[in-house]
Amino acid sequence: MRYLYIYLITILTVTTASAQQRALDDYMQAASRNSPLTKDLNNQILSAQLDSVRLKAGFKPIVTANAGGLYAPVINGIGYSQAITNGQSLNALIGVNKTVIGKNYLNAQNAGIGFQRDSLRNVIKLLEQDLRKTITTQYIAAYGSMEQQKFYQDVVDLLVKEEDLLKKLTRTNVYRQSDYLTFLVTLKQAQLQLAQSRLQYKTDYATLNYLAGITDTTMQTIAKPELSRSNIFDKQSSIFLSSLKLIAYG
Repeated sequence: MRYLYIYLITILTVTTASAQQRALDDYMQAASRNSPLTKDLNNQILSAQLDSVRLKAGFKPIVTANAGGLYAPVINGIGYSQAITNGQSLNALIGVNKTVIGKNYLNAQNAGIGFQRDSLRNVIKLLEQDLRKTITTQYIAAYGSMEQQKFYQDVVDLLVKEEDLLKKLTRTNVYRQSDYLTFLVTLKQAQLQLAQSRLQYKTDYATLNYLAGITDTTMQTIAKPELSRSNIFDKQSSIFLSSLKLIAYG
């Protein structure tokens, strides 16, 4: 029963550690979701849509109504003469106003708002491309730092094991003391390189989280970047050509 409990704890620990590992797509999604510029541009698109609705509503008929009433009471013979005031009166006025414009003017206004929305969408796509490029570059740098740290960790572990063996050989005069001291210098250099690689990975990892808008400060491992190369070019989906069309028609 004891071994079964230890086995279950080990599996849960490994599963938790694997779940905490982030991949490149996770940072892409987080950067797109947390980008303040993207949120601002999306809000501008919504504002442009409201402008279109407001424009259409402004040219519809506007109905106005005004009403007024008068009541002159006479209590116990005290009050205004009904011959003058008629006792009470009620008046009302209803008006309908509509701005008459040409259809071409309305179409031009709607087209202008549509061009504005399309332009903002293109800016969002360009921003997302730049963001993906920045995140990918920093992710590769962080992954390289992590692999460098693992390499120096393996070197230090190997040298530490070798140091125990050489210490015993030096004590028995099988290995010269000068060579052992030279080996210790090599070990210290490897340990220093390991410490520098750890600091570099922390820096690159923190920068990656900052660019993606992630506020988690715990150190985690990142997965190997899976990059696919594609040379397909579609004119219909080209952001740059769409921007040129908007400039030309605008």
